[in-house]
Amino acid sequence: MDQDSKHPSSQDEQKGKDNTQNSQSIAIIVEAAAKEYARQTETYDKVYQRASFALAACGIFMAAMARFVNANTVLSALRSVFVIGVLGRTFFLATSFLMLLVSMMLFLWLLRGKRMEALGVELVENLDVEKWGTIESYRWLKDGYIKAIKSIKINSSLKQKQYNRALSVLLISLVLFAISFLLQEV
Repeated sequence: MDQDSKHPSSQDEQKGKDNTQNSQSIAIIVEAAAKEYARQTETYDKVYQRASFALAACGIFMAAMARFVNANTVLSALRSVFVIGVLGRTFFLATSFLMLLVSMMLFLWLLRGKRMEALGVELVENLDVEKWGTIESYRWLKDGYIKAIKSIKINSSLKQKQYNRALSVLLISLVLFAISFLLQEV
């Protein structure tokens, strides 16, 4: 009987070691997921910061453009956009102005409300987590991080594409404005 009483206790010790190892492994995964979540959130926020900066640059560019032209020039430029084959200064100026407006709208569209997946820690109140074991709690947290990270990656990718598109339109606008300026000087 002595051997039988020792045998279950060694199994219990082994299960205790396994649970400790599992909880340590999951804790490491949760820590890595938390770091990745913070990194993805920071990347997502950087898109907004760059878009805000670009929008401010658009405003400065528009102010410079407004000082460069007068109302009659803009009206004749807008008319010339619709005349095929006109590649004069007014065409480049009007196209530049329109592209600048489009770029500004794209940046503004990009800055509309942030829709980012949150970890959902407030759900803890409804789940009776206190009754769970360490491993179950870590698994729940790990799954929450992974779900949020996937969502943020998708949203960041979309926002980055929108930002790149708006920046391309702005650069084209700048080039067209430069061409218009050079044509005036020639």
